[in-house]
Amino acid sequence: QQQQQQQQNVAKLQEYANDDTLDDAVVDVMASMTSVFRKSLIRQSKRGKAKLPQGNLTVADIPEDSRILERKLSVSVKRGELSQKRAVQAAKWVDKEIRKLIDAVEKYGKGNGNGDQMVVTFGELFKHTQNEFEALSGTLRTAKKHGIVSFESEMLFQGSHDHVAITLLSKEIPDSKITTYTYRQVRQCSSRSKFGKAFGASSLQSTNSKCHICKKTVYPMEFVGASDVAFHKACFKCVTCNRKLSPSDYATVNDQFYCRVHYEQAFKATGGSYSF
Repeated sequence: QQQQQQQQNVAKLQEYANDDTLDDAVVDVMASMTSVFRKSLIRQSKRGKAKLPQGNLTVADIPEDSRILERKLSVSVKRGELSQKRAVQAAKWVDKEIRKLIDAVEKYGKGNGNGDQMVVTFGELFKHTQNEFEALSGTLRTAKKHGIVSFESEMLFQGSHDHVAITLLSKEIPDSKITTYTYRQVRQCSSRSKFGKAFGASSLQSTNSKCHICKKTVYPMEFVGASDVAFHKACFKCVTCNRKLSPSDYATVNDQFYCRVHYEQAFKATGGSYSF
């Protein structure tokens, strides 16, 4: 039975491997998510509860505590904000990422002596698969939410969480429906390249934008771009400890930028809420 489950998982991966429409569907879900968030901001601004959005929003602008992220894809289909075909394809894409994860844990993990469960540390998994997943940490969190894997930490960062043990609880998943995944789960499994403008580095750098922190002009030699805003290299620091950040190593919530350590501390201090 175990071998049959593994064969079924591999067969599904092969089926989806060359289907470019799945990637396109995720981009469309991102666009739908952003549109829904913009509409929400407009409604709130009319009630004086939010500022009217200026310029183009991307999915990266949606804060982690937004209720929009908890919406199932099926709800947006019902409201005419996402086509059913694209929702189905996006669900298949998340299934593909989770099946890749199952395959990777089986490949690089070891038995834990508890039946046939396989266990691998996050560091070991990252080392072998960093070029295979768009967002390994986010895929693990989604898989955990659906009972596919288990691990103790709320967050997973390379380096600080390399020791965290990931246990594979299920070696197969059924094909998902549009009621299975939320906007959040699609987003956290996706790379920032699907977020629209992503970091927006090239366009921000070429226009001599104002620094997000000091509001002074940022010239190319001083430029750092992150989350669609520009910084001077000296200004791009953790709001808590003032440690310098890099575009590949930071976290942001509500326009506040953190190092990994203080982002996780703030996350735990709020009882698991991102609204800090």
